[in-house]
Amino acid sequence: MVSSARSPLFLFFAFWIVSGLSNALAADMDSLIRGLSAKDGETRLQSLAELKKLGDDAAPAVPALIKMLKEKEQPPRCNTHECYGTNNEIQPLIFEIFAQLGPKAKEALPITIEFFEANKYMRDGWQGNLRNYSLKVMASMGETAAPAVPMLMRYIEGFSPVDYAQALIEKRALPNSYSFREVFDTLAKIGHVASDAVPALIQHTKDRGNDVRDAAFQALSAIAPKDSRVLKTYKEELLKSESCCNTKLQELAVNYLRHYDSFGEQDLKILASYWMQEAEHCNSAMAYNPLHKPILMAFSVQKQYADLIMPAITKTIDCYPSSGGIADGMKGGLFDLIKTTGDFGSKAQLTVPSLRKKAIDEFFSHKGYREVALEALQKIGTPEALNAVKEAKAKFRLQ
Repeated sequence: MVSSARSPLFLFFAFWIVSGLSNALAADMDSLIRGLSAKDGETRLQSLAELKKLGDDAAPAVPALIKMLKEKEQPPRCNTHECYGTNNEIQPLIFEIFAQLGPKAKEALPITIEFFEANKYMRDGWQGNLRNYSLKVMASMGETAAPAVPMLMRYIEGFSPVDYAQALIEKRALPNSYSFREVFDTLAKIGHVASDAVPALIQHTKDRGNDVRDAAFQALSAIAPKDSRVLKTYKEELLKSESCCNTKLQELAVNYLRHYDSFGEQDLKILASYWMQEAEHCNSAMAYNPLHKPILMAFSVQKQYADLIMPAITKTIDCYPSSGGIADGMKGGLFDLIKTTGDFGSKAQLTVPSLRKKAIDEFFSHKGYREVALEALQKIGTPEALNAVKEAKAKFRLQ
């Protein structure tokens, strides 16, 4: 008996069904594309909405969508009383479809660049939003959007006094922190082919606004992670960290450098110097500085330099109150610091007197803090550390 799966009749019907579905889909696409050139705005909007639902399958409509964008005015949408313009609805929808298609819409890149150039100084409103829509399209294309990089560079490289004066006369919107961040994000998604933008991005790491600086650093790490200019910029950020409150950015710098560049002795001295300058102030704010953790991680992979950081760690431990309890905001920072200090073993012997003080402090008992101090002393393992363990256990009758 011949299996139905192998039957010529079965194969014929399967082919007939698949062919029918393909023809139906092609017919639907043709119908939607015809709708894009309709003389009324309502039909065009309906066709666009259906195309957007298709996702990647909307690629055959790209030439027709480009043609629509080249029309200065879209047909109005009318009811029994009046007609409404549709540019503010149709153009954003087209860019949303392009963004869904990504590299499949690469032939739309030239007109996307044109729209960015035409709307880059527009104030808020749908035309200003077209600037952002066009950026999203470029970002979705990734490396395919490389031809847009020179134009994006011009946008972030700055303006002459004449440019500013002309913009004010024409009541155009000058670039702001939001628009800069959007451009930086687009360059980051374009990737390594946007490396020509590195100098301009480095300039923006000196911006006064933390949000712009953060975005510039993020873009640099995405575009050229191992570029010597980028590494140098991150190190410079750490050097000035004592005068900057942006610990989020400092943490990014430490993690970035530790990942891409094997810290040398000089780099570790910079980190230790930063921590010590902070510890000298001895206030509660330093207790939960997120930068401590990545600095400790940087030293943990090169323990031969651990002696550089131990004075700062010792000072920090001493800054926590020895009696009267520990403020809630300080508890987690102290616990993690003591636990990590023990992992340095005998390299952390400088911290032993400070750890001993904590271990024998009768108030130092909240949620296992004494236990973690004793554990750290045990790991350090020097005679002085082990004697401190015995002293604490005897005082509090611990096993």
